[in-house]
Amino acid sequence: MRQYLYLVMTDQIDGALACVVKIALWILSVFYGMLVRGNVWLYKIKIKKQTRLPKPVISVGNMTWGGAGKTPLVEYLAKVIKQMGYKPVILTRGYMGGKNRQIESDEAKMLEGSLGDVPVLVGPNRAKNALEFLKTHPADVFILDDGFQHLCLYRDLNLVAIDAMNPWGNTFLLPRGILRESLDALQRADMFIVTKKDLADKNTLKELKGQLASILPQKPVIEANHHSVDLWDLRTQETKELSFIAGKNVCCFCSIASPQSFEQVLIDLKAHIQKKIVFLDHHVYEKNDVEEIVQYCRRYRIAILVTTMKDAVKIKKFLDHIDENILILALRIEISVQDGKDVLFGRISSLIQH
Repeated sequence: MRQYLYLVMTDQIDGALACVVKIALWILSVFYGMLVRGNVWLYKIKIKKQTRLPKPVISVGNMTWGGAGKTPLVEYLAKVIKQMGYKPVILTRGYMGGKNRQIESDEAKMLEGSLGDVPVLVGPNRAKNALEFLKTHPADVFILDDGFQHLCLYRDLNLVAIDAMNPWGNTFLLPRGILRESLDALQRADMFIVTKKDLADKNTLKELKGQLASILPQKPVIEANHHSVDLWDLRTQETKELSFIAGKNVCCFCSIASPQSFEQVLIDLKAHIQKKIVFLDHHVYEKNDVEEIVQYCRRYRIAILVTTMKDAVKIKKFLDHIDENILILALRIEISVQDGKDVLFGRISSLIQH
């Protein structure tokens, strides 16, 4: 059902039934929009109060339901800030999933694995987590993951990541579309980070930049690329060159909000995709999910599975259910800021030193 609703809300299914469902979802989106605007207004007139931390907060958020590359951007910011000689700490909500049980955030697991000694604090009350951390640990700056709509915590720099491949979805609010807020909410942003610049169509990118310039001409627009780094073998923990999958038959699977960008990267790497399996974002893998993927590989004699790093942290516990002759690799992606790097980190440096 969730899969069907997602396909309907993103206009991937047509027909009489889909049309009726879309009307119902649109009605719900009207009420959703009213609730969101009302919540923002309550903070604006200070009926709802924001918590202000004793250290600066950099918020990284977006306007859509996933897919904008927030997590790689958070990772990138943390690494550069650390290289600048400061101590960053990441605040992330975590994600509820599964059958009435708390599932640790897949993004949090990925950040912990890639950042090493950069603390990643997981929990819905991010202000409380930060204040508790400061009682016993030093920190120079907090990076608020997925924070644009988390208005209860004051932020000193509001960054909004925008997917250059699919900036606004079908322009409808949730649940009729994937927008979390109407575009006038962009007024709250201090800077825009246009992600996946290298994967986007040039005309789409030009149109997006023109739209941002017309809406908020005074706000800096930073451009970032997503580039593949290597392939990580989940069993051996070793890495392989990207050229390893060139010309080879692979089965790919993922549970991310923007599966088309993952597929495009594999195509660019000249992998022969025999089967792509897409789950909803934040999918909680079960044993039968992995077994179905493996059965397909057996049937068609595919010896290489490729997934994302975000998915890799969730399926490691099922490695015993994957045939040893099937290689399972995770594509490691990093983000790098191209245009506007001096503006972005100049602002961050002055913020921390203030």
